[in-house]
Amino acid sequence: MKEFKLAKGWAIFVFIVTPVAIVFFTWFAISPFLEHKDLSKGLGWVSIPLGLGMVALMAYALREAIVGKFVIDDEKLYMVSAIGTRTLLFDEIKNYRMDDNYIYIFPKTKQKKTIKVSTYLKGTDDILNFLGERYDDIDLLERITDEEEIMQDTNFGATEEEREINLERTTNLTKIINWVGGAIGLWALFFTDPYELSIWACLAMSIIAIILIHFSKGMIRLDEFNNSIHPNLTFAILVPSIVMALRALFDYNVITYSNIWKPCIILTLVLLVLLFTGKNKFNFKKINDYFTIFAFSLFTFGYSYGAIVCLNGMYDSSTPVDYEVTIIEKKVDKGKHTSYHFELAPWGPYSEKNEITVSRELYEKKAIQNTVQVHTKKGWFNIPWYFVTE
Repeated sequence: MKEFKLAKGWAIFVFIVTPVAIVFFTWFAISPFLEHKDLSKGLGWVSIPLGLGMVALMAYALREAIVGKFVIDDEKLYMVSAIGTRTLLFDEIKNYRMDDNYIYIFPKTKQKKTIKVSTYLKGTDDILNFLGERYDDIDLLERITDEEEIMQDTNFGATEEEREINLERTTNLTKIINWVGGAIGLWALFFTDPYELSIWACLAMSIIAIILIHFSKGMIRLDEFNNSIHPNLTFAILVPSIVMALRALFDYNVITYSNIWKPCIILTLVLLVLLFTGKNKFNFKKINDYFTIFAFSLFTFGYSYGAIVCLNGMYDSSTPVDYEVTIIEKKVDKGKHTSYHFELAPWGPYSEKNEITVSRELYEKKAIQNTVQVHTKKGWFNIPWYFVTE
């Protein structure tokens, strides 16, 4: 019998961190009562369930570190966890696969449940060796199947040698493009200098990646990730798309959104058609297919929104209409990123007081009852927006 428990380093980490976290989140949950706050205000109704939930999670993690173990016995293997034990006889096991966090051991029948073995246990290599000697590795089988399909597909070359060369070249190319896409995303998000060039580079990166996927004849696939031999350009699409959406939110204050949705939806649909037509294989038999389509729909929509809003502001040559507006209140939001806000008196298109985000420099220069200059513009796509100066 072989027994595998949490690796020593991880066990020490859990034993130190979880008791401290339990104390902290217990205090977090009861702090509204300790400070005699009205629970109908502030974060009272958030801190209580969140704090108690985190206490339960930390307690589970601590118990898992104490009792959790994976055992390979003479005729069976089983996983002991904080909530129970799952067992499979050797002849009940069909196959297995592995990701970054777990080894999944699948049964032959639906009556039995899959066993998930954490990759943070000591001796993971021994577990994989045991399984590899007796059962099929699903990931390996899929890679072999993918390679056989590529080597037999004349779209990728006239001979097997040519197809092998094209696969290697495409794999190397996609790695470079993914790295370039990530670098451009970081540039556009944190530096944006020169601004117009960084935005256009971000816009172009996702389009180039989508076009390459569309015309790759199925060599580059959207639904293939770490365990497939097919190269992918996921990073080159997602990072610039996220950055474009963030740049639109950070840089432009849109007054009315009615003229955004139609072009945004049209551009999103065009991008999705390019992504999911051609040789890309989607047979909708796996939940991953639906997840992939849903995820890329969200990201292409974010890209479309960011592209339209940024271009609308960058190339807006209309004459601004200026308003001098009084600051009613100042606010600072401290989350992962600190943001600064003014609450302004009614002005222009706003019949009620409204809140705007400003730079730290402007926030520190102005006091309540001071005024700021608000400038509205029509927008290149007729999407009105505004910016604020001293």
